[in-house]
Amino acid sequence: MRSDEYGDSPARGEALLPERKFQFDGKEVSARVIESKPLQSGAFEVTVQTSCLHPDGQIHHQTNSLTVTDPSGGMQLETAMASYAEWLYKLCWKQPLIIIFVGHLRKADGAIVNLNCAFNVTQPRTTIEPWVIEVAGLPQVGVFRPPENPAIQLPIHRAVIEFGNGRFEVDAVAASTGSMCVIGADLILNAVRDRPELVFDLFLTDLVRALGSAARAKQRTVLVLGPYKDEGRKKLAIIRNALEKDGLEAVILDDFADIHQQSIFEKMLMFGSLARFIVCDESESSGHLIELKACAEIGFVTALLRPGGKSPTWMNADIAHDRSYVKAIAYESNEDLSSKVLEAVQWAEKKIKERTDYYNREYPWRRGGTVSLGD
Repeated sequence: MRSDEYGDSPARGEALLPERKFQFDGKEVSARVIESKPLQSGAFEVTVQTSCLHPDGQIHHQTNSLTVTDPSGGMQLETAMASYAEWLYKLCWKQPLIIIFVGHLRKADGAIVNLNCAFNVTQPRTTIEPWVIEVAGLPQVGVFRPPENPAIQLPIHRAVIEFGNGRFEVDAVAASTGSMCVIGADLILNAVRDRPELVFDLFLTDLVRALGSAARAKQRTVLVLGPYKDEGRKKLAIIRNALEKDGLEAVILDDFADIHQQSIFEKMLMFGSLARFIVCDESESSGHLIELKACAEIGFVTALLRPGGKSPTWMNADIAHDRSYVKAIAYESNEDLSSKVLEAVQWAEKKIKERTDYYNREYPWRRGGTVSLGD
């Protein structure tokens, strides 16, 4: 990456309106400040527009806003402009895979707001966009004075952010950064404090880290299979809710992005291997009926929930007949489905213990108190 230099710096206290040009693999991207306005805190809200020639022959533009604590711009603005320019270049020429990490922000009244999050371990404090804080009605608990400009006072608000089953309380700085929320070092350290074993993962190879994560997933993950359309989707939601109330993590295949070199069938096998056991709603005929055949052949512990005790197809009607690790459980309606899920959990846990005891007796290297990857 190469960039030109700023023009002459303005006097202290004047908002800088620079334009920069950056080079990425021979492609030029310009970035310019199109607006800079002072905030009550003493900081400036800066809007940066980036422009890049697209393969379609048109100039594409993108705008981002951020809070700067130095009215002359400085390294804070320099870094932001370079980052915005690089991102537009990637959008135009690299077609990157975009993964959005979404958490839940608790509003003052207890309701949930979806929160798109970025991560920056070099940023000491977590930040949330001021408009998000206003919508959520988060209480102000103090002010933050940036070390580079202590005269500025940015409001700090108490926030509760949830990621899956993790719940974190953080004093977030109200500032524009180009993302609804940027998770800083304070919240990352808070998360690691509760799970110190995850620190070791940073120093492991991808394979060893994946094996450890798979073993941990095996402790409480349940794969939920079934039809995805209309009434089937409602039943999957009931099953998931019942499992999560019992302290398990229910996953449905289409919750997760595909790995492009995998088929959908391979994706199911991967999640089936990561799961502690499988729960399948057999209320309708769909693609999951083929998946069940694989589960039965491989030996996944699988509970089948059947309305009225009937399979929707004769091809799978006897799938649990001579397999001790597959069990069919009848339910009458959505009203008793949750209680049948708990029955399935109790059966599956018993079957998992039987299997674990058997394997530990059968494999001689497991005798003598060896530690499992999941421990």
